[in-house]
Amino acid sequence: METKKCTKCRGTYPATTEYFPKDKCSKSGFHSWCRTCFNRTAREKWQSKKPIKKYQKAERDLPKVYIPNLNMKIGKKYSFLVDKQGKGTEKRKFAGEVIQICDTHIVFKTKNYIESFLKVDLKNYKMLEV
Repeated sequence: METKKCTKCRGTYPATTEYFPKDKCSKSGFHSWCRTCFNRTAREKWQSKKPIKKYQKAERDLPKVYIPNLNMKIGKKYSFLVDKQGKGTEKRKFAGEVIQICDTHIVFKTKNYIESFLKVDLKNYKMLEV
């Protein structure tokens, strides 16, 4: 019977599917790690991953700016004044083209980047169509 050496634990085992997982890319047809090392590493990697809450990252990245729910059209360019978004930020004028309108936010595209703003029905922001 042919034997194979595990490159992780250095153990020598019979070259069968009982001891080594299949690998179509290798010459022998088996993975270089034995099944025990392979499963242990996969389990450790899976357990080390932290669960990500749905929409957690997207909500955090949205600017704390509210724009009115106007009759905006996709493809039109608009400009408006953006309030402070956190420490060290100033008021700024934003101008961009609307590329997506959702229930909760509007996505604008400028020359360099894409930015999403929350949408609330407020009348104190002056929106200008460019």
